[in-house]
Amino acid sequence: MFNQGMHVLLVVMLALTVTASEGTLELRLESDVHTKLPALPIPVRIVAVNHGDSPVYLPGSVRFYASRGDEQRILNGAQTPWYKEPRDKEHHHPSWDPRITLAPGKTVVFELQVDGECGDSISRDPFLWIPGRYQLHVLSSTRPDLLRDFAGGGSLREVVDALPDVLISKPLTIDIREPTGVDAEAWAYLQGQRQGNHWLYDVTFGDDRPVLQTLRERFPTSQYALCVAAARTEDLSLAQLETLAAQLRAAPRPQYMLEWTELAIGGVHRSKCSQFVLYSVPRNVAAAADECEMAYAIYQRLSSTAENALVRAKAAENLANTPRRKEVYDYAAEIEAMLGRQLRPFVTCVTDTISALTVTFGYENPGDSERALPIGSSNRFAPAPESRGQPVTFLPGRHPSAVTIRVAAKRDDPARAISWSLNGMTATPKNDPKCK
Repeated sequence: MFNQGMHVLLVVMLALTVTASEGTLELRLESDVHTKLPALPIPVRIVAVNHGDSPVYLPGSVRFYASRGDEQRILNGAQTPWYKEPRDKEHHHPSWDPRITLAPGKTVVFELQVDGECGDSISRDPFLWIPGRYQLHVLSSTRPDLLRDFAGGGSLREVVDALPDVLISKPLTIDIREPTGVDAEAWAYLQGQRQGNHWLYDVTFGDDRPVLQTLRERFPTSQYALCVAAARTEDLSLAQLETLAAQLRAAPRPQYMLEWTELAIGGVHRSKCSQFVLYSVPRNVAAAADECEMAYAIYQRLSSTAENALVRAKAAENLANTPRRKEVYDYAAEIEAMLGRQLRPFVTCVTDTISALTVTFGYENPGDSERALPIGSSNRFAPAPESRGQPVTFLPGRHPSAVTIRVAAKRDDPARAISWSLNGMTATPKNDPKCK
């Protein structure tokens, strides 16, 4: 289903098992990275599998738990893509349910970074900066507010006692190793440039800032320089990225800088595709499909031809989770079908004279039973008064003459801007036929 697959965007995996009334949900934690340097992000994949016979709700958020010997810490959390965005955030239907269900026998995946993006001074946790062997779990609960209270401390036993419904994954082992060679030099330099737990090479820094400039000049091949170079591109527009890519192709710069820039260009296209899909489909389905296809082509090329291993891995991850044109169109068709099943108002006809405007409104209820919507945010006229004799009970079928409104006002009077909002949809007279 595209509305699940579209939001599958990031990489390491978790394994949780919980028995719900609807069925059995398993969450797994996996990763292709089991050894890393301090302060570099840990890419993870969270996989959800429904082993039951009925649909189950997917968790809306997760948090991570890390232990090293006798020390433990609940780390940063993340929203999952397993919640739907309403098409109209202010006036969506009262029965709107943002939760996504997982059908029996089905699996969905999403990817993220346990320790934030490179150069992000806010979400990093210095607990993971100390070399050693760590056990990572993922946690989820129907009370994420209570789970958040354990951030920074608390054992798994304390969490379970406080939240009986908590989901806890099987452990994933991550070895954080001591930097060596040029990585050790770059790490020592960065350690001297931070204040407390905060980095000074935030992604908002440009090439004129000394930390990023020094990394590129003194430690161009270190993993830290690569990571910061990638983060730096996130602040640039598509036009700026394309200009930078053209400059890098023409200049004797390290190849990885061009590859990271091209990776970022793919990210901009994929982000645009996501925005179109969330807020403009089905209206801008062609634009959404084009953006996704451009991102897919970039990731496909980099995943096989990039010289830098980090770029190849990231491009392959993004490639697997970028929707194709057909998926976008299938999702648009699903949205159109959903809208076609909703109770909606429409304008039947209009009589427009110099001194008055008369509009007949109708409604269509595609359901098999009547609906009740009292006067209020889900059934109102604008401008005031909200109540103008419209029905509050809506029978099945199409009803073209539900209410007729006469506005005694000249054509330049704002009172003529009459509209009926019903069930999150609005009908306004425009080029509607004249009343007979």
